[in-house]
Amino acid sequence: MRTRQTRSASPPPIFSPQRKLWERRHPFEEPEQSDSSFSTHSSIEAALNEQVTEQAQAVDEQQRLATVAEESYLQTTQTLQQLHQELDQINQQLQQVPPTNSAEQDLILDRKNLLEQEIDEKTQKQAELQQYLNQTVTAINEIQDDLDDNLVNLAKLQQEDQKQKRKGWFRFYPFKTSTPKVKPLSKMANIFGKHSAVDDFEQALRRTARPFFDLAPFSNIGNQTPHQFIEEFNRLSTASGWDESRMLEIFPAYLKGEPLVVFQDIKPKTDFKWVLTQFVKKLSPSNQAMLWRRKLGNRNQKVDEGVAEFGKYIREAARQAYPDNEFSKQTREILAVEAFREHLRPELFKKIIREPKKNNLAEEIQRAMEEEATQKELKQREFIQDNMVAFARLTLEEDNPNVPPNLQPRPPPLQQFQAGPLQQPFVPRTQRFQPRFQNRQPPPSQRPPPPRFQQNFQKPPFQQNYPQPFQPRFRQPFPQQNRFNRNRKGIVRSLVNDAFLFFLFL
Repeated sequence: MRTRQTRSASPPPIFSPQRKLWERRHPFEEPEQSDSSFSTHSSIEAALNEQVTEQAQAVDEQQRLATVAEESYLQTTQTLQQLHQELDQINQQLQQVPPTNSAEQDLILDRKNLLEQEIDEKTQKQAELQQYLNQTVTAINEIQDDLDDNLVNLAKLQQEDQKQKRKGWFRFYPFKTSTPKVKPLSKMANIFGKHSAVDDFEQALRRTARPFFDLAPFSNIGNQTPHQFIEEFNRLSTASGWDESRMLEIFPAYLKGEPLVVFQDIKPKTDFKWVLTQFVKKLSPSNQAMLWRRKLGNRNQKVDEGVAEFGKYIREAARQAYPDNEFSKQTREILAVEAFREHLRPELFKKIIREPKKNNLAEEIQRAMEEEATQKELKQREFIQDNMVAFARLTLEEDNPNVPPNLQPRPPPLQQFQAGPLQQPFVPRTQRFQPRFQNRQPPPSQRPPPPRFQQNFQKPPFQQNYPQPFQPRFRQPFPQQNRFNRNRKGIVRSLVNDAFLFFLFL
């Protein structure tokens, strides 16, 4: 008997006559590789791919660090400009002061010395940031060069692999393979240049500066006040590096409705600070101070509100309730401190009221924050101690059930707000859902029974198990209705007695 030969799974040789037929029947199978160097090429390619991935991640990380340093550099530069302007104003004031007024000259000189120290610190910080940015750009360029070289090598290796693969079957597959184009990841080169000069560094940073957060248009509807909106706009302008002329141009773009009309009516628009003062003055109602004073007198610190947040609200409310044109800064601070101390939470008020009052709201807020942290730490320690005592008592009762229980641990403070399995007193498993019954009614008095129940009439023996004439038939004096199976002896005894009496009376 002839057996059928099975076809081999491997394809026939490349130059054999059966090769073309096999390729038609297996159109989706990849031809075999005729070179043994593919394994080494694949390992080298995998290593290059891994190295390229790591270098790309390193470039992204360096770019992120450069962006953060760029933001800090811009903020420092803006602060330095403001400090130099203040220094020029102080110099002008110093020239205008007469030489005879030595006290005022000393005060101005002290302010000038402090300002010069701050300028020196900011200048040193700016130089450090500039040096760090130069180092970061250099590192990015070096990593980028290595990354470009690795990409070129990877493309060459892929091209060689394609040539090796086409070497065996170019006769049957006359298509051309496209060489991958090398696209270097030079993101920072477009911003700073490959070798940026130190002189043009600040200009390159300012050219690439963008607003770091968006600001919603102000319509004077809702809880946002003009002062709060101006604070947010100042943060945006400082981060973006805008000067006063640029701020004066961009400010109406963030207004709509009534504020936009008010801003357009303000003339002349030469000094931005004067324009902002007039803007706030026209938008503020005449009775706003009275409303804020009422809020300041009725506002208490909430349970979940921190001291810093509450102090910030008190400061803003005091500024609205006691404006500059009616109250001095010292008077406003005294009134704000009084409102802050009176409306603290009770546990903080009891501690703060014992301390002497200070006329500085910042110092009062700092003292209240310290007291809040101390109370929080004490509550945490007390909570841990109570849990440790309860756990020790639980372990002792489980190990020695015959030992009398120790003293009950004192209940932790605010037990209704601090849920935990170890805060409740330990109850054995056999007594958890079985509360002891306590009869709170007075004990009953022992009264003698009535006289008619004191006579003990003894029934004759034949009537003990016999149904009485006044009882119905379905209420027999037997445990169940099946009296013939349950009480056979009594029934037989009653029948015998009835028969004896019957024959006796005959």
